[in-house]
Amino acid sequence: MSILYASPSKLETAALCRRKWWLIYIRKLKVQRGRQFMFGTVLHAAAERFLLDQQLWPDGWDLDPDTKERVTPSEGALIQVLVQAGIDAGILEKRPGGKVEQWIKIKHGDDVVVRGLIDYGTDIRVEDHKTSKSERYMKSPEGLRKSIQMMCYGKERIERFRQRGALPPKYITLAHNQFKKDFDDPMVRRREVEVTPAEIDTFWQETIVPLLEAMVSDQHLTDPFDLPDPPPKACRAFGGCEFVSICSGAEDLLSFERRMAKLMSQDKETKTTMTTSPSDFLSRRAGNA
Repeated sequence: MSILYASPSKLETAALCRRKWWLIYIRKLKVQRGRQFMFGTVLHAAAERFLLDQQLWPDGWDLDPDTKERVTPSEGALIQVLVQAGIDAGILEKRPGGKVEQWIKIKHGDDVVVRGLIDYGTDIRVEDHKTSKSERYMKSPEGLRKSIQMMCYGKERIERFRQRGALPPKYITLAHNQFKKDFDDPMVRRREVEVTPAEIDTFWQETIVPLLEAMVSDQHLTDPFDLPDPPPKACRAFGGCEFVSICSGAEDLLSFERRMAKLMSQDKETKTTMTTSPSDFLSRRAGNA
């Protein structure tokens, strides 16, 4: 019997489009990783260093460990502004018993394991650092209550208590530390919500369990078109799906693979040109403030 290893991000992908989940995680099609992810990765690392009482800006702090590239000086300056603002406002807060990058594991039956990584948390609190270019994409407290990722984390917290024979707490706090990537109007804020164990259990049974069961079944398929078409909004989400050419019939799987391999080998990703120095950016922000 094969075990399905899921994660909150895989679950969210499957909730958006099961075909996209299958193409990425079962068929293992590779796509180019854009520079937009580098900013969040480097900011996350800085937030973690603060919470771990490490040197905040060591040599090489602006290097993305995944791409081995540096963020631009302008992006680096903005990261410094945002992280320091988060520290000064108490949004990045060291809490008693708080742990950075804590792995979680939830078993569902004998053939499913949900694994994930919490950015920062205690026994009764979960925090995730989120970057976005616009406030419209940042979750509200009610959005956190409906978040697959955050409710998975909440489920793991209450199961820890149950496994040692203790009653779960009255509430688990789910929080997003939100960093707005806007050079003209950077912003940091926290959004959080308290959810009861009953709410978490209900969400798990009504939303997550059906997804897991569908993924267990879908992993054995050999044709992505045996999976249901997603709603059109899923194809447009996050700037547009990478696999539209496959779903539209413009490319088959092998053609897509060859094209992606060629693009990645030629390294056609555009390099961003520096337009301002960190000191200039910081001075401008201070003047505007």
